[in-house]
Amino acid sequence: MPNTVKSDLLALGSTLYGLVVGEAPYSGAGDDEIARRYAREVFPDLTGTFCGDVILDCWKGEFPPAEDAYLRYKEVTGGYCRRRL
Repeated sequence: MPNTVKSDLLALGSTLYGLVVGEAPYSGAGDDEIARRYAREVFPDLTGTFCGDVILDCWKGEFPPAEDAYLRYKEVTGGYCRRRL
């Protein structure tokens, strides 16, 4: 499957989820099952999860361009995650 903005956003949301929760989404499920869940937009419960709304919007592809995801994350975290040179 070719990379698209939507697939990149899905990967970004999953990466943020892993950083926040400490495990990959649906850890323990097989790749085919995970792909089916994402295709049906069945995502892990994010209730009470830090930046859960940002993660969910990434999974749903709500951030074209992807830079908007970074800006929203920065807004939610109060700039906590900053670039270091």
